[in-house]
Amino acid sequence: MERPQLLKGARCLAFIKKEDKGAIREGMEICFGLLSQIDERPDEIIFFADEAGSWQVAVDWNKVFPAYFNCLSATSQPDEYASRAMAIVDEFEPHSRARLLAAAMCLGTPQQRKALKSA
Repeated sequence: MERPQLLKGARCLAFIKKEDKGAIREGMEICFGLLSQIDERPDEIIFFADEAGSWQVAVDWNKVFPAYFNCLSATSQPDEYASRAMAIVDEFEPHSRARLLAAAMCLGTPQQRKALKSA
């Protein structure tokens, strides 16, 4: 199977069931990195809005995070799953932390759920 090229957010979601979860995870993490750069160095990014910030991109985290957790679960060990899931939620959607980590709990393997619970 050919690896997909860098996928934009919506395309990552569309490919989740039929492509390599490692490649989809990689594409999503590249997108997360770009969003982080917008927040960390807004003066160094060309941004066409009144205020710079990743919140201006209007990501539907209710769709993106479960898809990401699905890929993360398939491609990571329990400790990495727990730490990465918590870090990404805390960075982009901290006010929905409990709900999103509950989704991560449901999508992880039993060992990943245990690591998430004890983290």
